[in-house]
Amino acid sequence: VLIMIQSTVKFSQVEERFDAEYYKPEFVETERLLEKLSFTTQLKEVASKERARRNPENEEAESIRYLDIANVDLTTGEVALQTMSKHLAPSRARRGVEIGDIAISTVRPIRNAIAFISTDLRDIVCSTGFAIITPKKIDSSYLFAFLKTNYAINQLVRRTSAAMYPAVSEDEIFNIKVPVPAESIQKKIGGLVKISFQKNALAKEKY
Repeated sequence: VLIMIQSTVKFSQVEERFDAEYYKPEFVETERLLEKLSFTTQLKEVASKERARRNPENEEAESIRYLDIANVDLTTGEVALQTMSKHLAPSRARRGVEIGDIAISTVRPIRNAIAFISTDLRDIVCSTGFAIITPKKIDSSYLFAFLKTNYAINQLVRRTSAAMYPAVSEDEIFNIKVPVPAESIQKKIGGLVKISFQKNALAKEKY
């Protein structure tokens, strides 16, 4: 069965893309709502993507802790790292991260595979299937919470290309719109994120 996607848009709304999926009403409405907020900006204005590439073969230790997209819990963002010999590391094990970074999958963004790099993930190596976001002018835990919402997911899915293996480029990720409220509100939301991680870890320990 062939399913045709149709979207009706005004000529003034037409951008550089002409595929119907890009103009799905829910995607257009998401960005319209964000644009109405006076404190909305683009991700690239509050975060950066500069991060040195790492080659496991050059590591001093004989083993590495590796994070692949499949290791991310799609609901909570928690991860289950793989420990392996640096000589057996896959060719895509090349992303370095720092504490406070956010790793977001560029492949099938609708799955929302996003990981927050907390202190227990220090000195890990990530797959090149992740884009690494380094918050600069925004609370990192708050940004992680926003990226888990449909407001972020809809923007990422809207910007994907290819039907069989949909992916979004790093440049497109950094072009999404992000609401940046007052610092006190960011801290409050970020604090709740941290508490949720702590309670989940405690629950697992007791279990």
